[in-house]
Amino acid sequence: MKSITPRSRLVLNCSVFSFVALFIFIPLQAQADVGPLSREQAHLAVWKIHNVQPGERWGDRPHNRGTTVQVESRLFITNAHVLRGLSSRGATLSELRLSQRGSRDLTVKRVISISEVYDLALFETHEEGHGYLRLADNAGFDQLTRLAGLGHVNGVYRELAQRGVPSYEDSFSYLVAIAVSTEFGKEDGFLAGTSGGPIVNANGEIVGVMTQSSYNIAMAVRVERLNNFLGGDEAVACGGLNDLQPCLLEAWRGLEKRTEDHDSMSVIARFQLWHHRKEMEQGHEFMSLLEVAADAGFAPARHDFAQFQYEQGDSGRYKWMKLASDQELPQAQYRAGYCEYRGYGVEKDVVSGKRLMRRAFRQGFDP
Repeated sequence: MKSITPRSRLVLNCSVFSFVALFIFIPLQAQADVGPLSREQAHLAVWKIHNVQPGERWGDRPHNRGTTVQVESRLFITNAHVLRGLSSRGATLSELRLSQRGSRDLTVKRVISISEVYDLALFETHEEGHGYLRLADNAGFDQLTRLAGLGHVNGVYRELAQRGVPSYEDSFSYLVAIAVSTEFGKEDGFLAGTSGGPIVNANGEIVGVMTQSSYNIAMAVRVERLNNFLGGDEAVACGGLNDLQPCLLEAWRGLEKRTEDHDSMSVIARFQLWHHRKEMEQGHEFMSLLEVAADAGFAPARHDFAQFQYEQGDSGRYKWMKLASDQELPQAQYRAGYCEYRGYGVEKDVVSGKRLMRRAFRQGFDP
């Protein structure tokens, strides 16, 4: 029998080690690749997005601007206005962090695309998260039950249960009434920080992304539009620069140009541009944009235009509020009903007013 020399023994041992390592390290590598998460694990895909640290221009704590959700390996979606808000305060990509309780922070590598029309942004991180949520093929509005909004309310992660059955939808968005918790309070703006958070169904699939809110009514961009955006529709490609401003400026110009068109998305563009100007306290100067969107039949624009007229003491508020109410907008139903109940801008009708307000309550509105 041939003896094993020290040299051959070393080769044999190395071979055995390599063979064992093949079975040890390959599974470990496979485990490092993230996959889709279930409804019970959905919270692991939802992160808070904020600046890196407190500083002179930030005050005494990190500045929380909103929520983001992972949709593929290292790819995340949030609202364009979330990035715009951070950029307006001087933040660069290197200063952005994604945080989650009990987890390490993720850093932003590059912004891939932005759409001011859809109010969406897609970006990539250096590090991998814990997993992602699938996007549903469609919102399935007739089956929008057991929905939940996932987001960071004032910086704290919450799962916001649906209250009532969503009643309003259009080709761009739909509304979800959120059950109000006493810990949040009921003031307007209690959903602050949820911008960019996903609306998920019972299977944990994304059916929308929250973008605006009025009291407990969250407006969500439909998943069909998310899929369009990921395919490049209405999107401006970013160069991956550390400075956010050039891409945001290009997306803003695209939004302004889009308002000059005459299709359904140009109506949305006018509403979005007015809303952005309102945040900049320039809403009065661009009210014609909102009026055109309202006249075109976009219910949220009709509601907001009615509110503007009320603030200006214009008696025409009821007309626009009632039009939005007829389109099943819960907050418009409540306010139109209140006008009828009190006789504001319309002949007083207590019975009809109560009926409209009750309809708003049944659909989840909680003033």
